[in-house]
Amino acid sequence: MGDVGFPDGLGLSLVYRPIWFTRLYAGPTFNLIAPGLRLGATAVPFHFFVTPTLTAEYGHAFDGDAGRLVSRFGTLDAAERTVLRKVGYDYLLVQVGIESGSPRTFAWFVRVGLGWVWVRARDFQAAAQMQDPSLTTTNPRIRVAVPTVSTGVYLFVW
Repeated sequence: MGDVGFPDGLGLSLVYRPIWFTRLYAGPTFNLIAPGLRLGATAVPFHFFVTPTLTAEYGHAFDGDAGRLVSRFGTLDAAERTVLRKVGYDYLLVQVGIESGSPRTFAWFVRVGLGWVWVRARDFQAAAQMQDPSLTTTNPRIRVAVPTVSTGVYLFVW
């Protein structure tokens, strides 16, 4: 399976169909900041020309330098560059979608849903002290719910 979406980014996965209406998949991702890994499952209740699907996925994006991407859209000060130097996240998403094509050879899909993202930002103490040396803090725990979207293709080889 190859796909692109948010929050997982670009992905390639191996897909296993233990029974005709279930697809399990796992593989690497890349979110323009750092590589990651994901596991997911898709339920396909029946097969028509256009078929509804239900997908659940868990993923992990390793720490990467988000400052390189963010700096394309504006200038970062030293504290912002410090905080964005090591950013990673975990996510869980649930999506509904449609797919079209053959369940034995090739199919494309579009999915939308809701995701829960747990962001890790490192070196927050160092960034805070750049602003005011008397500040003490810990790395924040950021949890957000976000809309998700993905589109891609399945290529079944056996």
